[in-house]
Amino acid sequence: MKIAFFGTPAPTGSVLDESDEALVGELVRLAEVGIFHEGGAPAAASIAARCRRHDLAQMHYRNRLHEYDVVVYTLTSPRSARVEEILGEWPGVVIGRDPALEARLASEPPLRRVLLDRSLALLVGSASVAARLCEADPTTAIVAAECLDGPFDELARGIVEACRGALGREQGWLRTLLETASAEIPGYVPGDRDAPWRAEIDELVDLAGKGPSER
Repeated sequence: MKIAFFGTPAPTGSVLDESDEALVGELVRLAEVGIFHEGGAPAAASIAARCRRHDLAQMHYRNRLHEYDVVVYTLTSPRSARVEEILGEWPGVVIGRDPALEARLASEPPLRRVLLDRSLALLVGSASVAARLCEADPTTAIVAAECLDGPFDELARGIVEACRGALGREQGWLRTLLETASAEIPGYVPGDRDAPWRAEIDELVDLAGKGPSER
C-alpha cells in the first residue's frame, strides 16, 4: 500500500512534529509513505531516508497524489486551512488529534462539513466521541483510536486497517455504480454471473480496488 501523508509541521521548522514523526516511523514498516509538506527542513534522517518527500512550495499536490492508494491527514489545533482545502478536493483518512475536535465540529460548520463529508474514515481519541459522531452522521466511518498520542506502532496498524477499509468501500461503491449503469443494457439481470459483460465489470472493479501500488 502507498500512503500519502499530510502531517503537522513542528514549530522548529521540521516538516513533521514529534508525534507525526514517530507515527511515520512506524507507518514505513507497514506501507510505502510519501510525506507532503510546505517548505521546512527535512524530517529525521532515519525517516527521510525511507520516505518520498513532496514539497508543496515547489509542486502542486495534484501532480503527485494519483501515485498513492490513499491519503492520510493529521488534524490538530490550531485549525489548518491548508489541510481542509486539500481534504475537500482529495478525500482521505483523517487522524483527529485535536483534543477539542468534537467541540470544534459543533461550533465550526465548514469544518464539520469537510470532515464528515470528505473523510474516508475519521480516527478520534475515544469510543464515546466516536459513538456520538456516528449517531450524528452514520454515513461517515468513525473509528475510535485511543492511541492517537501513542503507542505509535498500534496507531500505525489502526491507520493501515482504516485505509484498507476505505479502499474496500470505494471498490463496493464502484461495483454498485457499474451495476447501475449496466441496467441500461437490454436483457440485463442484476448479479447475473453468466452475462457476457460480467468479466469486464469484474475486471474494472478489481483494477480500481487494487490502487496504484498493485496495478
